[in-house]
Amino acid sequence: MRKTNIQHINKAFRRLKISGITANPSPRETENALEMLVDMMYEFNTQIKTNYNFEENPALGSDSGIDPSFNNAVDANLA
Repeated sequence: MRKTNIQHINKAFRRLKISGITANPSPRETENALEMLVDMMYEFNTQIKTNYNFEENPALGSDSGIDPSFNNAVDANLA
């Protein structure tokens, strides 16, 4: 199933928690993670058709558009 941007970000932070690297993210850290997600997807898009939903003003609650077959890779790389 496709995820929203915040679902990808939360999954990445959960991966870091499992590793003992982070606590609950602050709102600013979540916004930074959204910027990182968008930047990463621009990079991925040069080599892989991920179907990411590029928006002029990215929002946490927006459908990412990412093909579900890439969910794990996106979450892991974002972490």
